[in-house]
Amino acid sequence: ETGEPCPLPDAPDAGLVRSPEEYRHSRLMSERIDLWALGNVLHYILAGGYPFSTPDMPKERDRKEIIQLSKRGVRPPSFAVIAERDDPIELEMLRLVTRTRRRKAEDRMEARDVVERLEMVKRAYGEGGNEAVKVLRRGG
Repeated sequence: ETGEPCPLPDAPDAGLVRSPEEYRHSRLMSERIDLWALGNVLHYILAGGYPFSTPDMPKERDRKEIIQLSKRGVRPPSFAVIAERDDPIELEMLRLVTRTRRRKAEDRMEARDVVERLEMVKRAYGEGGNEAVKVLRRGG
């Protein structure tokens, strides 16, 4: 109501989930922070952990390093591992992760576009091997 952004205190695991603009304490925070968070959730489903903290990652990464990687928009190694899979649904989910976790908030997908893509994934899953899966294989 005041037009001021909600102050978000640093949580102990904030380096795992916060968007780059949250670390910069930007006054231009928007709903795109939620899209970043959705990308984290989708990544967790695909990789078994948050970016930079999946089970296959070295445990010595500390919070400050993870924050710096997030601020710079570095893609976690798990993206490449997921990209090597041949499952069109997992590849589409990875595309959603990469498009919701872009460093600049204005470059992230809009919520309605995410919903549209998730609906396509749902149809592809439900129709297994039908037209929706062919569309996903084409990246479309």
